[in-house]
Amino acid sequence: MKKRPSMLGTREKDSPSRKAFWAVVYCLLIFCALFLIADIWIKQSYFLVNVDGVSMQGSPEDRTIHDGDVLYAARYNGEVRRGDVVVIDVSNSPYFQRRPDPPTNIIKRVIATEGDTLRIDGDGAVYLRRAGTEEEELLEEPYIKGNSAPKSLHGKWEWTLKEGEIFVMGDNREDSDDSRYAGAFPAEDIIGVVLDWSYLGGASGWESVTAFFIRTFLGG
Repeated sequence: MKKRPSMLGTREKDSPSRKAFWAVVYCLLIFCALFLIADIWIKQSYFLVNVDGVSMQGSPEDRTIHDGDVLYAARYNGEVRRGDVVVIDVSNSPYFQRRPDPPTNIIKRVIATEGDTLRIDGDGAVYLRRAGTEEEELLEEPYIKGNSAPKSLHGKWEWTLKEGEIFVMGDNREDSDDSRYAGAFPAEDIIGVVLDWSYLGGASGWESVTAFFIRTFLGG
C-alpha cells in the first residue's frame, strides 16, 4: 500500500481553528434567534404610553404621573384589579367623542369592577361596596389630589356596575374627565395595564429582569 502524502494527513475540516469558527457561528445564530423571539414577544406583550395631560398627576406625597411621562403597559389579557392604572380606548365613548378634538385613549385608575357599588359623598369621600358583600367601606386613596365629588351637582353620585364594566377616575380628581361624567366603561375597551414599576420608581427582583428587557426592546 502506498504511503499517504503528508500534505493530506490532516483534513482541514478537522482543524481546531475551523471547529472554533463554526462554534462561534452557531452561537451567533442562536443568539440572533433568541433576540428575534424576545423582540417579537416583548412587542406583542407590552407597549409604551405617552402621557398627555395632568389628570393622573395626583398627591405630591405619592409617586405621581406627570404630563409628558413615558410609561410601560402590558397588553390587556382580560384581567384587571381595583387600583390598576389602565389605558382605555374611548373611540366608542359618546362623552369623549363629542369633543372637537376627541382623544383616542385615556389613562385612568380602576376604582371599581363589575358588581361593585360606588358612592361619592358631597365632601368627596369615596365609598365602595364590593360585589357580593353588604358592607360599604371608605376607600383610602393616598395617591389622589383634590376633591373626588363630581363638578356638577346634576351628576350621578352612586353607580352600580354591570357585568363586564369598570369605573375609572384620574388621580387628579378636580382635573379629570372619567367615569364620573362618561359613565362606566366596558372592560373590553381596556388596551393595557400600566406596569407599577414604570411609575412607582423602579422594579426589584425578577421584575427588574423583565424591566430591563422591556426597556431594551421598547426604548422610552
